Amino acid sequence: MNKKMNIQSLFKLIKTGSPVDSTEVSKEILKRSLTKNQIHGLVELLKTGKKLHNQIAASYALSWLFLENNNNALPFLIDNLNNKTLHPEVRAQCTEGIAYTSPDKRNKYHKLAMKTLMLNLKDSSPEVRFWCCFAIGQWRLKKAISALRHIKKNDTSICPGWWHVSEEAEDAIDIILGKETVTRIPVSQEVAFPKKTKHDSQRSIHLLISQYNEQRKKNRNISINTLLK
Repeated sequence: MNKKMNIQSLFKLIKTGSPVDSTEVSKEILKRSLTKNQIHGLVELLKTGKKLHNQIAASYALSWLFLENNNNALPFLIDNLNNKTLHPEVRAQCTEGIAYTSPDKRNKYHKLAMKTLMLNLKDSSPEVRFWCCFAIGQWRLKKAISALRHIKKNDTSICPGWWHVSEEAEDAIDIILGKETVTRIPVSQEVAFPKKTKHDSQRSIHLLISQYNEQRKKNRNISINTLLK
């Protein structure tokens, strides 16, 4: 990829590029300084991306863009989580983005984010419910334990590319209570010769951000760009 490409050219690749190109561009966006108007332009790509992978790439970029400046992240991510006209996978990625913001409680969007996550535990999409469980665990929301226990007992759905929603709810409960969580294998990998799926890139990005957050616990000054090199 040409590192000298301007923002509009990068946006065009996110909007119409191949799965590989749009995902790589979403990483490149993180390294740029975006104006307020450009951020709004990125948000629009969640709706106007040519194909689903383009819309998901835009949601990746939006989630990553604010990892180190989370006071600006929540209103965009909350709005798109609540936007039921978007594809569930796009909304799910925005939910994961919320999980990684972890804002100070003084952030004016903190309470709204908690309420939004709680409400969307009842969403019709397994992907959205799964990532709401994950986000609630990351935020250590004790008030959600009762709802999580209900999901653990009653939700039989599988989040495509991952595992049962009930298992993610169980993990969230354990995290909130300070317990160890089990190592889980995505359902798609539980067969002897798993095929590569469209969710593989999402798993790799999820793992990348998880690595970033683990490193941040040790060194608050580390940049995610270190992991993107």
